[in-house]
Amino acid sequence: ACPCAGYRDAKSLDSNQRAEELKVLELFAGIGGWRLALSAAAETTPSKSAFAVTAYDSGPHCSEVYHLNFGERCSRRNIEQLSPKDLEGFDVWLMSPPCQPFSTTREAKQRDLQDKRCAALERLTKMLPKLQQPPRWIALENVKGFYGSEACCQWKAALSLSGFRAREIILDL
Repeated sequence: ACPCAGYRDAKSLDSNQRAEELKVLELFAGIGGWRLALSAAAETTPSKSAFAVTAYDSGPHCSEVYHLNFGERCSRRNIEQLSPKDLEGFDVWLMSPPCQPFSTTREAKQRDLQDKRCAALERLTKMLPKLQQPPRWIALENVKGFYGSEACCQWKAALSLSGFRAREIILDL
């Protein structure tokens, strides 16, 4: 599911902006799924859009695989510890926060915000409205159980408070 994609304005980029490098912040980067999708999408555009990625994921194995996939490591810095300065000035945020708090698997407890793995997303939710230079676009993907969760409701409220218009898309394959 991708329930919370947001954008700050409906204006399309002019040709000068399209030629510039897109600054991307990949949060909860994992092994780089968002970056791979972005690379594939950039290849289909006539200008072969350029982008610079700053990626964060605290998992040691994720960072190793990310390095194998892209030739650079994602930062293992805890997202809960990022300052507003670390989050400012990006064109795009791409996010895949932990799904375990919302998963419907047998072992999952669906603890939503009470699950400690939600702390980083909750911090981002609180910080987004306070940013002086928020991103223009944000895409967040998660499991179907995220939709309707308290974390999702708070995230959508933060998007609205920050001037974003959200578009929810649920993929249930």
